[in-house]
Amino acid sequence: MRVATWNIRHGRPQHGFASNRRLAAGVRALDVDVLAVQEVERRVIRSWFADQPALIARAARATARAYAPARGLAVIGSDGVALCARGEIRRHEVLSLPPEEGQPRVALLAELADVTVVTTHLQNEEHEARRQLEWLLGRLQSIDGPCVLLGDLNLRPPDIEAMVTAAGFALAGGGPTEPAHDPVQQIDHIAVRGLKVEHVAVGEAPVSDHRPLIADLRFSTK
Repeated sequence: MRVATWNIRHGRPQHGFASNRRLAAGVRALDVDVLAVQEVERRVIRSWFADQPALIARAARATARAYAPARGLAVIGSDGVALCARGEIRRHEVLSLPPEEGQPRVALLAELADVTVVTTHLQNEEHEARRQLEWLLGRLQSIDGPCVLLGDLNLRPPDIEAMVTAAGFALAGGGPTEPAHDPVQQIDHIAVRGLKVEHVAVGEAPVSDHRPLIADLRFSTK
């Protein structure tokens, strides 16, 4: 199973306006079974009023998708996180992350046939991001079976490795993902429980200020 996480910054490249065409091309190039995206929008003027979750699902040749808006934008629009999969999403759930004040942040949990997939975009402030991650990992303890956590956690590997390990997950690693034009830090992560990471890579980014992180996973035989 190949998975990827990508903060798409609503399809905006380093310079210029958002391009849904370039965004779709970038998604097609990933060729993954499960894709998690952050800073994805619906009906917002800066991304040309596109339904980006639907656009991304088509480009990924996905058969199922789910979208979790975190906040409303310009009356009719919203932005948030999304998941798409080549397969069935049996159930999905939107989790509101603490704290209640400030810019809202959410996690999207989706049950696939053999694995639970979760994506999120944590706060920019380190202490708030750590608090949100701790809360989310605690919530995932009640989920049985294999689980994959993907997202822009706004934290570097040394900031989260102990916390993730204590919750029974393992970081996939990969390398710097941000900023896209000259990456110097990794704040986008894939963490797995009940699966093995066979290969991980950082992809190209025709749009966004982040590069996608891609991992090939297999189910553990334990």
